[in-house]
Amino acid sequence: RAQRLWIGGEDGLFRLDTGNPQARVQLVASEADELPDRRIFALHEDRRGQHWIGTWRGVYPFDARSGRVGTALAPGAHLRLTWDIADADDGGLWIGSSDGLVHVAPDGRWRRYTERDGFPNRVIYSIERDRDGRLWLSTNRGVVRFDPRDGHTVSFGLQDQLQHTEFLFGAHAQDSAGRLLFGGPAGFNRIDPAKVAQSGQVPRPVLTGIR
Repeated sequence: RAQRLWIGGEDGLFRLDTGNPQARVQLVASEADELPDRRIFALHEDRRGQHWIGTWRGVYPFDARSGRVGTALAPGAHLRLTWDIADADDGGLWIGSSDGLVHVAPDGRWRRYTERDGFPNRVIYSIERDRDGRLWLSTNRGVVRFDPRDGHTVSFGLQDQLQHTEFLFGAHAQDSAGRLLFGGPAGFNRIDPAKVAQSGQVPRPVLTGIR
């Protein structure tokens, strides 16, 4: 919106002023500045316009105007290796990390979701929200659909024609029709949530009688 492109990498946060054809990429923040960890894997601008930086050692708010980095989000959650950040319906954030999916409420309270909550794997590479409010998460063991309202999960694997059980961070998108795209080492999958069975389970035959 401000004709600026923010780029996160292993050496810090960079900015490119796209409105200036002569502009060069500029280093904005690194460990030499206020950023506790220069290895950046996720960038997010929430619905209020607040920028967030996901690093190897936590998630931090970032002021795009002053260049200042704030204090860590939910320090008690010990967020590490943050792969993705997304808005939550309650005004908080969803954090996809190497140690589960973490919900951080606006008041700072947090909860972590892992295999104990029905996930096939705790490594969450990407987060996409469908039009019914459910979250689709790519992991190291396929894709899981998660409904935050009741905690219901449905897992999808190779039997569902996924390109691989493993996926890659940063390789995800949603098109104008609401279809979800997740990329991995063997290509990408396009999923239409509206055409996926609600239960995600194949009906089992039941013997009711013999004639």
